[in-house]
Amino acid sequence: MVEKKSAPKEKKTTKKIASKEKKTEKTEKKPTKKIDKKIEKKTEKKTEKKIEKKIKKKIEKKIGKKVEKKIGKKIEKKIGKKIGKKIVKKTDNKVEKKTDGLKTEKSQKKKVKTAVSKKPSSLAYGKVMFQAFLWRGKWRFINKAEAEKARKKKLAKLAKLKSEKKEIIQKAKKKKRPTIVTKPIKGEKNGEFRKIHLKRKNYYPSLKRPKAHRPRGFYSKHKRFFRPSLTPGTVLILLAGVNKGKRVVLLKNLSSGLLLVTGPYLLNGVPLRRVQQCHVIGTKTKLDIHSLNLPAKLNDQFFKRIIEKKKIKKGEKTIFVPKKKSYQPNAERKELQKVVDKQLLEVIKKHPQKKLLLAYLSAMFGLKNNQYPHRLQF
Repeated sequence: MVEKKSAPKEKKTTKKIASKEKKTEKTEKKPTKKIDKKIEKKTEKKTEKKIEKKIKKKIEKKIGKKVEKKIGKKIEKKIGKKIGKKIVKKTDNKVEKKTDGLKTEKSQKKKVKTAVSKKPSSLAYGKVMFQAFLWRGKWRFINKAEAEKARKKKLAKLAKLKSEKKEIIQKAKKKKRPTIVTKPIKGEKNGEFRKIHLKRKNYYPSLKRPKAHRPRGFYSKHKRFFRPSLTPGTVLILLAGVNKGKRVVLLKNLSSGLLLVTGPYLLNGVPLRRVQQCHVIGTKTKLDIHSLNLPAKLNDQFFKRIIEKKKIKKGEKTIFVPKKKSYQPNAERKELQKVVDKQLLEVIKKHPQKKLLLAYLSAMFGLKNNQYPHRLQF
């Protein structure tokens, strides 16, 4: 019984060993095939590159020799043009024949460009009137006569500059009388020499003062720009100052960039005064002020205040602090205010809606609930 069971076990072991041997053979064959293919590709590429280099060198040598022989300096223009075209055709045909083994058309075009770019520097016809040079990988031609004229002009300019520099240097080298002289001093530990000023000065500053540069534009000379809505005769709303919220009539745009304004004084209590543009809202209501004759005194200088400083004497000194004087207008300003107000009130009375205008100017500006300035039309 024991001998009969041992036979099938031996068959199984032999089958397993055979299957393992087949697997190892397959694994060994796969990498060898891949390696052989890679080696073949590399060798093919190297051989192709070597062949391409050899073909390029042969083409360049042959083309260079033939072009130098056939293109001469004393060939006529018409004959030279025909010969030039024939040479280019021949070179193209030869390049095409020898580059049949190459892969792509792009590589062929590159080789043709390299062959043509290495032509000799003289392609003139008849007399040599042009000078050739390479610029950005292409042959360029210049007329020799024009090139020489430009070169002579440059040389003449350089000669002038050199002569002017020499004159400036000679003037600078002219000896000037020295203001300081060094004198030797005898004796030990005395410094051996001293610097002496020939022109003695009474005052020697300890620090060097900065140089006074000229002013490059005063603020008074700047140009002034006004908003297009701020024309004379418009009714404005003041936003800052003592009279903020009051409505006012614009009389004039001053040279300083400020606006001359009145109430008039009888309606608002706003006198003749200057206002900045940024503290004003321009409205659409306007008045015709062409008939007004404003006096010539109403300028920026008229509104400047003169401050009088009084010196306190020894006997007048007191313990109490003196009171500051409040501003009060002059008699001239009061008279001018009356003159302007009369003329302005006459213009308002002539207006067809005079009652509304008088009430509008005398009323204060203000915002109510749910009223926003960016939504209003003034």
